[in-house]
Amino acid sequence: MVLQNVVFDPVEVLERGVLEPLDVGAVFVERLVVMQADLQRVIDDQQLYTRMTIELGDGAAHARVSGLGPRMEARVRILPGRDRVPITLAVDHARIGWLAVPDPLGHWIASNFDPSPQLARLPVRVLLGTVAIRAGRFEVGGDGR
Repeated sequence: MVLQNVVFDPVEVLERGVLEPLDVGAVFVERLVVMQADLQRVIDDQQLYTRMTIELGDGAAHARVSGLGPRMEARVRILPGRDRVPITLAVDHARIGWLAVPDPLGHWIASNFDPSPQLARLPVRVLLGTVAIRAGRFEVGGDGR
């Protein structure tokens, strides 16, 4: 991660030997890799998503929710965001049981669960390198392979 426009008290650094930023203009995530098992563990810890599984493939994730009622599934892709939101989730090929959900309805439903707009409400701007979904991992930055 790269912190931009960091404000700190140099006296605190000299006296205590600890850097405690007072303000940060932006956080740039230059390189990050999240493995599928780690992502699944984070999802499992969320009360709302306890019955959701994610399979990361090349270019998209396949999300499934099972348990009470019919199984739901959809393809989830990550698209560039705009303004202060660095990414947007795109959901398509959604199904509830055997019933195909029209893509516009799937996008609308997904927009209610998409956490990326919350990044715009943070007190610091969040910037991301190129985001990609690869088989078994989620990547920010990297060489694009």
